[in-house]
Amino acid sequence: MKKYLAVVAISVISALSAVFLYEKFFSEDPQIIYKDSASSDFVSRPIISSAPVIPTDFTVAAEASTPAVVNITAVVKSNNAPQTGGFWDFFDQPRSGQVTGSGVLITRDGYVVTNNHVIAKGDNITVTMTDLSEHTAKLVGRDPSTDIALLKIDGYDFPHLTFENSDDVKVGQWVMAIGSPLELSSTVTAGIVSAKGRSIDILGRNAQFPIESFIQTDAAVNPGNSGGALINTSGKLIGINTAIKSNTGGYSGYSFAVPSNIVAKVVSDLRDFGAVQRAFLGVSISRKIPAELNIDRGVYVEDVRQGSGAIDAGLKRGDVIKNINSVNVNTMPELLEQAAQYRPGDFVDVDYIRNGKNYKTKVELRNLDGTTRLIKNNESELTNILGARFGELNDSELENLGIGNGVKINMLGNGALRMAGIKTGFVITSVNEEPVANVGELMEKLGNETGIIYLEGVYPDYDKIFSYSVRM
Repeated sequence: MKKYLAVVAISVISALSAVFLYEKFFSEDPQIIYKDSASSDFVSRPIISSAPVIPTDFTVAAEASTPAVVNITAVVKSNNAPQTGGFWDFFDQPRSGQVTGSGVLITRDGYVVTNNHVIAKGDNITVTMTDLSEHTAKLVGRDPSTDIALLKIDGYDFPHLTFENSDDVKVGQWVMAIGSPLELSSTVTAGIVSAKGRSIDILGRNAQFPIESFIQTDAAVNPGNSGGALINTSGKLIGINTAIKSNTGGYSGYSFAVPSNIVAKVVSDLRDFGAVQRAFLGVSISRKIPAELNIDRGVYVEDVRQGSGAIDAGLKRGDVIKNINSVNVNTMPELLEQAAQYRPGDFVDVDYIRNGKNYKTKVELRNLDGTTRLIKNNESELTNILGARFGELNDSELENLGIGNGVKINMLGNGALRMAGIKTGFVITSVNEEPVANVGELMEKLGNETGIIYLEGVYPDYDKIFSYSVRM
């Protein structure tokens, strides 16, 4: 009997020991060490919620997506070679009279998105598929402000990628970069999203109104990756790889992609209008919120532009904008990213704080002219040639100037109008002796003229008619 009792006792002791050891070393509840604020000792507490770790498999997404990512070659004229940019840089430079990069098929009938800097200085654009078939590409349009260009190749039933909502992209999620780095086509690299809303001041070299709100990743990219795909593990397109941070021109751990929501909007505009329909909220933003406001996040409104949708919606200097269409905005790039997804005439919901209270308003987005007019395919280039931004006059302004029609120059930069001696504030009343009443009429008349054109108009402080000869 004693023998059996001993066996039972040993069994019980062994079982209890096993439970103790399991709980101590193999418990499914992970432990994390915290510093107890009330004690100098460290205490061990279980994590309250622990999501299961699921291994990430990139093979399915890579296999499905790679055929839609193509190689792009453009012949570069000797006097058109792109300039290198130093620490922050685009990562495709011309070699042997051509520049190479990547592109992404986004429709079955052959629309291809790439970077503007890949094709901007070249012509005779060739798209090479993963099966090595070659297609001559037509340039549909390009946008230096976002570094996006749209190409078209003939054919049908091409493999293509679909856009994912880049607002849903999370820091820390797995992503893959697909492109043709170092002339190695169909190369896939993986990494995570390191940050969102990054501005690296690179697009301002070639654009008057750059929009930078890049997705930053640590997926390896190198020369040749420009214009390639950044996808999630479902194989959806979340960005177009564009730039790297590097001392050498090679990969150093940081790469940047244009978010898919901006890409989708830009290529849609280029396809439908031949030009990007740029929409603005109409506010100037400070990067820092005054400490006395005691607000944890948002963007501080320094100024509200006259004639903008923001001022008509009641926004004022000192307001703090927190959300646009329920998306958090904490920096100017994030604000620009949200506005860049819409066209003039669209409305957005704006959540803001004033004097410690929460408010919501609906703002009509407008173009820089203060209107909701959609521009035509040649107007972006024409505006750059003229170097000006225009605005329309209300009845009161026309009466004060003593004129019946006219278009005023709101902003004046380098271009044909400044070269002719015209100054900001000039009101154009006629082009080649034909009257103009609004911005649309002015752009139409200027767009149809070449060589020397004659502008007449007035200045607010002078009681006389001024005439200028402008070389287009």
